[in-house]
Amino acid sequence: MRYLLYLLGCFALAILGTVAEFSFGSVTIAPYRLLGLFDLPTLVYLLAACALVLFATRSLQAFGRALLSMFRSAPLTGGQCREGLSAVKGVAAASLLAGGVGFCANIVGMLWSLDGADLSGLGIPINVACLNLCYPLFLCLLLLPVWVSLERRSRVQARETREGKGWQTALLRPIDQHKAG
Repeated sequence: MRYLLYLLGCFALAILGTVAEFSFGSVTIAPYRLLGLFDLPTLVYLLAACALVLFATRSLQAFGRALLSMFRSAPLTGGQCREGLSAVKGVAAASLLAGGVGFCANIVGMLWSLDGADLSGLGIPINVACLNLCYPLFLCLLLLPVWVSLERRSRVQARETREGKGWQTALLRPIDQHKAG
């Protein structure tokens, strides 16, 4: 439930930060500015890069399990936490790298097309180039609580296993004591 509130808050802040302009004593709302945030080819390109990484590393199920663990209270095992954490890190890295490559490609293409032309038509190409960086950063912002939660769970489970409080060691302790005695 907390993660759902976090997601809604992130989207609300992103929308508010886009459409609202704050100055001393006044607030201007311009909903048409939202149109500058939507570029379907860029979004599909970045999501395809993330899906490709999940497919290539065979961690799509671990990623889904990690996301679902944020909405339900079913505990994950230590291995599932580590797999989910690895999948989340892979998606974050893939989105940032693909966004950087897309940004560079768009900037190079924009500079190539200038060739002495006036600079008045640069608004949309720069917007599209910057969206290649904006989408991955927003995705990482959305995945940050998942990352932190999985990291915390993984550390707690590793500590419990080390201290002998995990269910595996609790089951094996009588067997080990019997063999020693």
